[in-house]
Amino acid sequence: MSYSPNSHNWQTVGHNQTVSCLAEHVLSKNIVSGYLFSGPPSIGKSTLALNFAQAMSCKKHASSPCLSCRSCGLIAKLKHPDLHLVSPHVKESGTPNRITVDAIRSLVYKLTLSPIELERHIVIVENIESATKQACDALLKSLEEPPGSTVFLMTTNNIWSIPNTIVSRSLTFDMKPLSVSLATQTLIEVFSLPKEQASLFAHISNGRLGWAIQLIKNEDVFDSRKSSLDQIIAMLHSSRVDRFIFAEKVSKNKVLLSNTLNIWCGFWRDIMLVSSGASKSAKTNIDYALDIERLALEVSKLQAYNALACIRKAQQYLNTNANPRLVLENLMLEFPLIDTKNLLDK
Repeated sequence: MSYSPNSHNWQTVGHNQTVSCLAEHVLSKNIVSGYLFSGPPSIGKSTLALNFAQAMSCKKHASSPCLSCRSCGLIAKLKHPDLHLVSPHVKESGTPNRITVDAIRSLVYKLTLSPIELERHIVIVENIESATKQACDALLKSLEEPPGSTVFLMTTNNIWSIPNTIVSRSLTFDMKPLSVSLATQTLIEVFSLPKEQASLFAHISNGRLGWAIQLIKNEDVFDSRKSSLDQIIAMLHSSRVDRFIFAEKVSKNKVLLSNTLNIWCGFWRDIMLVSSGASKSAKTNIDYALDIERLALEVSKLQAYNALACIRKAQQYLNTNANPRLVLENLMLEFPLIDTKNLLDK
């Protein structure tokens, strides 16, 4: 049976195959204990988890949320007594907390109590990769022997950072970015944007609708992206000393560092594509097209690939609690040094 996310009130755009599978589970009452939604940041994992929780709890529809009943409304506000959210909060310093074993133990105690309104407890664990080893071990026991009919909905940006024991006990959905055309059309319909502007945000976000919405709603997010791109362009012409000064500054805020590396990934991908002769429409940062095309003349495809690979390796190191400053300093050494005069002459 096939389901349309729009006609059945699923607020997740795209990912139709995943939505169809989840709707079928609700309709057939074939709910498993663990679901894991994996994919890049701001792709819609938490939105899908909430929609799924609503669909399981809805009093009006058999396989989708109605968005109007008491259960759907309370879950949307994260206020339903049988919905439990576990998420790593961010400190004032910008450093994200880990999900601790105490947080999981507190959750497990709540799950031993009978549900108040629903037939099951529903747990949403955001960014499960941020959980400590002890927290993962405690969570694993509940996944293996869930109290009652408890369902765990987990999201992750980095599935390789999660213990295999948790992954193997979960039904995993790998969520990919939307096509630029679908993201553009959605932004036009939802925000009434001109096509050119919607296309820009769709490209910049690389089909990650959540990030596109952040860019539209929050000017600071757009400015922060611009700053990150300007920094990497300047860094390619900077000395080792200047690069280390930059590394010391940015590494003090892990959230800023994480966002910066994600933006740099897209930038180096664009350079690699242009160096390989890909079409101009394949670029993500289309508003930096001139800079990317100029740099592609100075940077080989292999250098661009190496820079991209090193950024991804740095992201993996940061997910294992490596020293952010050392990670970023090592990354700075991997970036090529471009002669400014030669670039301007081009």
